[in-house]
Amino acid sequence: MDAISTPDLFKAYLAYFGRPPDLTGLSFFSNKTEAEVVAAFSASPESVLLLNSLGDVPSFVNSVYLNLFNRPAEFTG
Repeated sequence: MDAISTPDLFKAYLAYFGRPPDLTGLSFFSNKTEAEVVAAFSASPESVLLLNSLGDVPSFVNSVYLNLFNRPAEFTG
């Protein structure tokens, strides 16, 4: 599998954490696959704390939408 692209890595940081990557994170994750990045981000203390503070998966998804698209998620289909 190919390593995640730099633009996609930036998008993942914004989606999961609402911020761009720091240089250490950018360097560390730049040679990982997209699946490895998603697994690491999902299990990270920062992501787990955000999910727990929001209380449920729909709230987490809504947070991701707000981070990426500056609008709430559409859950009605």
